[in-house]
Amino acid sequence: MHQVDTRVKKIIELLLDPPSASPQPTSLQPPSSSNVREGDGDDGDNVVDTKGPEEARPLTPYAEEGIDQSLFSKENKAHLDNYTCSICLMIPRNPVIFPCEAEHIFCEACIRGVRLCPLDRQARKQMPVRLLKGAVLRSYNALTLSCENGCEWRGTIADMKTHAKSCVKIPTLCKNRDCGKYFHHNDIPKHLLLCPYGSLHCSHCNAMIYKRKQRDHLEKCPKKKIKCDAGGDKCPVIEREKQEQHKTVCLYRIVSCSWKEYGCTYRCPRSQLHEHEKDAQTNKKHMEGVKNVIDALQ
Repeated sequence: MHQVDTRVKKIIELLLDPPSASPQPTSLQPPSSSNVREGDGDDGDNVVDTKGPEEARPLTPYAEEGIDQSLFSKENKAHLDNYTCSICLMIPRNPVIFPCEAEHIFCEACIRGVRLCPLDRQARKQMPVRLLKGAVLRSYNALTLSCENGCEWRGTIADMKTHAKSCVKIPTLCKNRDCGKYFHHNDIPKHLLLCPYGSLHCSHCNAMIYKRKQRDHLEKCPKKKIKCDAGGDKCPVIEREKQEQHKTVCLYRIVSCSWKEYGCTYRCPRSQLHEHEKDAQTNKKHMEGVKNVIDALQ
C-alpha cells in the first residue's frame, strides 16, 4: 500500500510541476533467472474476476489494463517497478513503450490516444508506441505469477495464455445467447442445467421454449393434459385444447334444465339431468311453463 501511495504522489507532483529537464531513461535489467527464455510478447486472454464462492455464480470482468501485482512471486518484486504501468499501477497485460525520451512502459489500453507522457509530460515523438523486444521482453515474459483465476497453477507470463486454455477456473461465457454471464469453466455444466436462457423442447407439444418461460408456457400449452375443472379425478385427463369439446359431454358439469326457456330454473350435474326431466311432477311444471309461453304469445 505504501508503494502505491508513493507512486500516486509522484504522478500528482509531476502533473502539477513538470520537470524542466528530461529524465534519464529507466534502466531495465532482466532478472537473473535460469528459466528466462524467448517469448512472442502475446498478452493473456482478457478474463474476469474469479474471486468469490465456488457456486455457479456469475463473475465480474477483470480490468483489461493489467495484472494485479499481488499475483507475482516474491523473487520478482524487485523487478516489478520496471514494468508497472504508472496509470493503473498494475503489470501490463499488453505492455507498450511510450515514445518519450525515457521510454516509459504502460498498458496499451491505458495509454491509447494519450498525447503527453503521464510521467514527464513530454509530447510523444512522431512515432507510434512500440512493443517490448529483446532482453526487456525476455525478462518480462520470465516474471512468475499465480493463476489470476484462482487455480493452483504457477508459471511465467509467457506461459499464462497457454495455461488459460486448460484452466478449470477460466471464466467462460455461457453459450446461451441472451445470458451474457461468465462462470468458472468447470461450473458451466452446472449453470447450464439452471440457466433461465437455456432452451428446451416442451414435453407436451415439442415447441422450443426458454427455461425461464417454461412455467408460462405450461399454463397455456394446448397439448398439456389437464384435469376437468368440473369432474376433477372423476373425468379422464385430456389435452387443454380439447377441454371445450369435453365440456359439452362432461357428466359432472353443472348444466341447466332443457326446459329453461319455458321457465325451469333447475340446475344439476349433467348425469342427473335425465332423472329430473323424466320426473312426473317436474314434467307437469314444464307443461305449465309451455302453456304460459303460448298464452303470452296470443
